[in-house]
Amino acid sequence: MALLPCAFRFRLEPTAEQAAQLGRLAGARRWVWNWALERRTATYRADGKSVSWAALSAELTGLKQAPAMAWLAEVDSQALQQALADLKRAFANFFESRARFPRRKTRKRSRPAFRIPQRVRLDGGRLYVPGAGWVRVRRARAEDGTFAEIGPTKSARFTCDAGGRWHVALVGARHVEEGPFPLPPEAAAAGMDQGLTTFAVLSDGATVANPRFGRRADRKLRRLHRAVSRKVKGSRNRGKARRALAREYGRVRDRRQDFAAKLATQLITAYPVLGVESLNVSALARTKLSRSVLDAAWGDLHRRLHYKAAWWGGGPDGRTGRWVIPVGRWFPSTKRCSVCHRRNPDLTLADRTWSCGQCASVHDRDGNASENLRQEAWRLLANGLLGKGHEDQQGAAGGQPDARNASGPRVRPSTAGTAG
Repeated sequence: MALLPCAFRFRLEPTAEQAAQLGRLAGARRWVWNWALERRTATYRADGKSVSWAALSAELTGLKQAPAMAWLAEVDSQALQQALADLKRAFANFFESRARFPRRKTRKRSRPAFRIPQRVRLDGGRLYVPGAGWVRVRRARAEDGTFAEIGPTKSARFTCDAGGRWHVALVGARHVEEGPFPLPPEAAAAGMDQGLTTFAVLSDGATVANPRFGRRADRKLRRLHRAVSRKVKGSRNRGKARRALAREYGRVRDRRQDFAAKLATQLITAYPVLGVESLNVSALARTKLSRSVLDAAWGDLHRRLHYKAAWWGGGPDGRTGRWVIPVGRWFPSTKRCSVCHRRNPDLTLADRTWSCGQCASVHDRDGNASENLRQEAWRLLANGLLGKGHEDQQGAAGGQPDARNASGPRVRPSTAGTAG
């Protein structure tokens, strides 16, 4: 057995008094962040040197002794110290060019959040939060299926969304079986082709309909947006309308995440080897189909597939009991015949079925693509080629080049014979 780091996110159901206390913790964390940021920048401007984090921590401890700052002494000390730790990490990310310079946190721009590394305990359907007491937790999993095999939590991060709902993310470790595991038979492998008309088509013929959660909620979201726009700015009614709109967006997000989590569990359980397309979702989200692509949330499904596959064993994919294999995005899964492997360069997006000119096989577009993904994933796994950068296959993912715009002609201008 090995320990695999993991995190679970739960919905909290605090009372009005507990919600107010959680808000005070988040407000104190925001104040400490802004105070430390101002102290650090002011010291650097005056002396050309930054105050050390140990000195800031000592100043914070002494600051709580001042009569005017007595309210800081009523807040959990670890939550305040973690604000300094978060700011330290933000500066490290800035100096290593991973993020921009840390900014002040405001009530409008920053959502309430704080972190406590210790003394947070989960007991059945309640969670102990220092300063707020025992808070009810909404748990969707069975008691023996979530934290029964997980040791003490290493960290707890509390966040409040725009709709006023509090959540907690508990970080711990999960006991998993160690490999190596024997390869399953090739018949157990499957390929999955994803699309917008049909969410997923499996190589064994199974299909998954596209739920379109965002599209289905359009009418209600438009009505709530109109309600917000008709309220006077700064009024209480406008605040109520904004919270109602945020809650509806939260429901859409919850439905989408629940769908992805359940589908990932079903796929990992049913198929020991699963080949998927290595899609560039961020690029697809900048096309005319961006809204449908983001509503489908392909990236979220792939992320869940990979970490759920790791839960079947003690390491990354390729050394566990389940394999999720991303096939290179330039692999011609749609244009290639899954029987004779001949490419059809004349295939267009309008061709939903096509016949191979060499072996005369008739293919469904998505079914043929999923079968090609299955064959390629098995080839990479059986030959030990996982993780070796095999994304140099010719042809675009899905069989369509990205060098054309929505109207058809090329959009990249030629530079030959031009000036400037």
